[in-house]
Amino acid sequence: MRNLLSKAALTSWILFLSSWVFSAGFSISGATVTLSGSTQLSTSGDALFANGSLIGNNSSLVVGGSWTITSGSFISGTSIVTFNATSAGHRITSKGDPFASVVFNGSGGYWTLQDSMTALSNVTLTAGTLDTNSGSNLGIAVAGDWNNNGGTFTPNQSTVTFNGVSTSTSTWTGSTSFYSLQSLVPGKTLVFQMGSVQTVTGSLILTGGVGNLIRVRSSAPGSFAYLTNTGKNTVNYVDVQDNNAGGGMIILAGASSVNSGRNINWNFGHIAPSNALITAVYVSSLSATWDSVASEQGYSLEGSLASDFSGTRVSSVTTNGNLTTLMLFSSLASNTTYYVRVGSSWNDGITNYVNTVPVSTSTLANAVTGTQVYAVFASTATLQWAALPVSPLSASAEGYVVQASSQSDFSGVLFSSSTADVTLSTLTITGLSEGTTYYFRVGSLNWNNILNFAPSVSNVTLTGTAPPRSPSAIWGFLNSASDLFVLSWHAVTLNINGIASDLDHYLIERYDNLGSDPTFTATVTASTLSYSQTTGGRLYYYHVKAVGTNGFVSNPSDYVDSSPQANRYILASDDSSTRMLVPSDLVRELLKENNLYGDDIVIQLTHRPQDESTTILRSYNIVASMASTGEALSSFSFSQNTAMLQIGLSSSLGVIGSPARSGAPNAQTTALYWNNGSGFIPVTTPALASGSSVATATRNMGIYQVRQAAMSGAVQLTGGSPYPRVISPNANNNRRVFFFLNNPTNAAISGSIYDLEGAKVADLSINSQAPEPNALFWDGKDSGGVVVASGVYLYKISAGDAQLTGTIVVAR
Repeated sequence: MRNLLSKAALTSWILFLSSWVFSAGFSISGATVTLSGSTQLSTSGDALFANGSLIGNNSSLVVGGSWTITSGSFISGTSIVTFNATSAGHRITSKGDPFASVVFNGSGGYWTLQDSMTALSNVTLTAGTLDTNSGSNLGIAVAGDWNNNGGTFTPNQSTVTFNGVSTSTSTWTGSTSFYSLQSLVPGKTLVFQMGSVQTVTGSLILTGGVGNLIRVRSSAPGSFAYLTNTGKNTVNYVDVQDNNAGGGMIILAGASSVNSGRNINWNFGHIAPSNALITAVYVSSLSATWDSVASEQGYSLEGSLASDFSGTRVSSVTTNGNLTTLMLFSSLASNTTYYVRVGSSWNDGITNYVNTVPVSTSTLANAVTGTQVYAVFASTATLQWAALPVSPLSASAEGYVVQASSQSDFSGVLFSSSTADVTLSTLTITGLSEGTTYYFRVGSLNWNNILNFAPSVSNVTLTGTAPPRSPSAIWGFLNSASDLFVLSWHAVTLNINGIASDLDHYLIERYDNLGSDPTFTATVTASTLSYSQTTGGRLYYYHVKAVGTNGFVSNPSDYVDSSPQANRYILASDDSSTRMLVPSDLVRELLKENNLYGDDIVIQLTHRPQDESTTILRSYNIVASMASTGEALSSFSFSQNTAMLQIGLSSSLGVIGSPARSGAPNAQTTALYWNNGSGFIPVTTPALASGSSVATATRNMGIYQVRQAAMSGAVQLTGGSPYPRVISPNANNNRRVFFFLNNPTNAAISGSIYDLEGAKVADLSINSQAPEPNALFWDGKDSGGVVVASGVYLYKISAGDAQLTGTIVVAR
């Protein structure tokens, strides 16, 4: 009987019979139907509430199809609605009208919610499936019990909320998997059937109130009920007993909750954050993440140089108890190892810490500057950069790596070269393809061997047709008796692209003055490696060029003069007044047959305009490298302090070269400084310069700068001296301490080392490797050559009327 309860029949029905059966379903349309007593209304079809009301009282309704409320209403009373369909495809639309108790008991039945469902009493799953609708994840609110006696609950990502009054009790029977489960009713009691397992894969939220806790209990005191939370939880103000949460993550109940005994994997006190990870590291900062423990006062991220976090700590703090990440901003030293931990803070002032994974990390080393392609051939390229200082360690690195790629993002095949020598400023990459554009980058290594790359540069490798290399080894000899000058050089065997050269001849050019036009030229065959000429007692300057059979001409060699000293001149490419004069006895050290490298050594003077300012007038890097590969020789120095370095000042004073600096005077007080690896030290005394040059005798390579300087007669230790302050005489490094002095009056310098009782230990020695004798050193040995004991020692340096004193440490 369909539509029996319709407006067309009566406007109000009261059904007194004990049982009403509608085989094809029923529809409430305009009528108000009241079920009295224990009336049972059942249908094997759908229940439709189109435009009327059904008052359930304490009756029983059995529906074999869907439940749909459109414009009508259902007033449940204390009725029980049972869905007993045995087929799929049924829907439940309650339109906000709650059930009292609802039962799903149809084997093979499948019901999908179309809107949120509320049960003022109980929900029972006996057979069939209740689906919360995967497209909408519709919630269910239950004031009473949840009974799973064999049915299936498909939670999707929905939330099941247990509400009711503060004194109510909800009991779970059977095991059910929920997505999110919550109860926010202070004073409510939640009873889980002994042995049952309630699984929450999303959020577990239980929040009672101060003095009115939510009670969590087992149905059999002394026996476990199981609550497995594999997602996250927010639990406060609960009283828990006999609950085993060991199958999932820790349930963090906090200090506001009560542990009434026999609980597993619950935490009722202060806890440290979990899963603390260092996620990113930079030059002066790092970041970390962790899992929230809902701390009352937030979190602290801390870094320390000590594993026990003693001494100075750097930290970042938040008061947000749900935050899961912080960063230590711009407060860390570069290339330095820090131990890291995260702490959760609580109202009683206690902070609970956990170490991160890993427990420590090194900040990145500073990126290098001044990256450039120093030399490029067909299959090799040499990169050059400004080397980082050796000390302090926080400003240094643990080495460098140079990479090359044909892709600007350095994907694909990488070519690389590396060194652990932080003083090195060039590396050569091999195995490149000719005629190919490559991108190059230089990375500085930190203590963890992590690279910090400087901006990349690019260049094209050379192809087969190229000029010869310039003669790299050239020297001369003057027979004073006959005025016969003999110029010699080593054979050129390669083109600049690294491919074997095919020479036609050598071209010799003679000059009356450096930088002028040649006044005489001559040629010799490709197999001839010398040229002789009578000078008539005049001073000339010679250089040689190699000429290939293809007509290409090499760059010129260095100049050699026809004086008895046969000096060799190495000129800067941008300024002929900047040069190094190398006398013949030192020139021999550059030849492959006379040095330890088995290769001719080339010296280049490279301008560093990026260093220059109103006080740094000129800056040049003097680099020695092997002629065949271009590999820099960071440890090379001449055996004697007789090479003369001259740096021209004309362009910096506004005469030639780059435009004059605004306000540059016509005369300036200048001094020449050299970078000794720990800092710049003066190697000339301040003097008045006016458009000429500054020169010094030297044996060392490195960066030299002409700086404005104040005229002062006081002898002083330069910045960074003594260096290092702690020495280890038996170690590979830091075996000696150096004292670099600013000695403008060239006063005589001497010094001694004393122990703490005033007994003299040894005299300081003149540092013969310094550009001029304004430096002393001590090797940690006494006057008899025996290494002294560990401890603190005094130094005393005398220079004219001045005396300098201080302490150093020996650590054996």
